[in-house]
Amino acid sequence: MLRPGDADICRAGTVSLRHTLLALLDWVPLHGYALREAARGYSWLHPMTNANIYPALRQLETSGFIEHRQEVVDGRLRKVYSTTVDGKAELARWLGDSAEESSVYRDPKLLKICLLREGSLRGARKWIQQEADQVEQGIAESESFLRELTDHIPRYSLMVARHGLELARLRGNFLREVADAVEEDLAAAGPTPS
Repeated sequence: MLRPGDADICRAGTVSLRHTLLALLDWVPLHGYALREAARGYSWLHPMTNANIYPALRQLETSGFIEHRQEVVDGRLRKVYSTTVDGKAELARWLGDSAEESSVYRDPKLLKICLLREGSLRGARKWIQQEADQVEQGIAESESFLRELTDHIPRYSLMVARHGLELARLRGNFLREVADAVEEDLAAAGPTPS
C-alpha cells in the first residue's frame, strides 16, 4: 500500500512505467538489463526510455514495492529485483482501479495528414512513405516475436499484443492509402513549376 511520502509514484506520467515494472517483476525476478528488454515490449502502449527505468527502480525500492538480491554472473555483480508484499498489493490496487488513468490519445502524424493541402503534398510524400515502411517493419518484428514467444507470454498480455498488432495493420493500411492518394493528387497536379 502507498505510505505517506510515496504519493509521487502516482503522479500523472509516471504511473504506467513504475506499474509496468512492478508487473514484470511480479511475473519473474529480473536484473536491470533483462527488465529493460522486457519493458521495451510495452513501449507501444506507454513510452518508456532506458533512462527512466533505473530511477523508477530506485523509487520503487525506496517505497518498499520491490527489493533486490545480488548475484555474480560471469564475474560481474548484478542486482536481481522482485516485488515485495507491498508491491504486490500496490500492483493489485492499480490493476483494479480504472479511474486514475487518462485515455488521452495524441497522434501528430494523423494531425498532419488531416491538415495536408495541395502545396504541402510534395514535402509530405517522403515522411508518409517512411512512416508506412516503419509500421510494416514493426508488424513483421511483432509477428516474429509473437510466433517465438506465444507460449511464454501471459494470456492477457498476449491478447493486448494481438490487439496492438491489429491496430498496427490498420495503421499500415491507412498510411498506404494516404501515400497512394498523395501520389494520385501529385500526378493530377502535373510537374512542379520551375
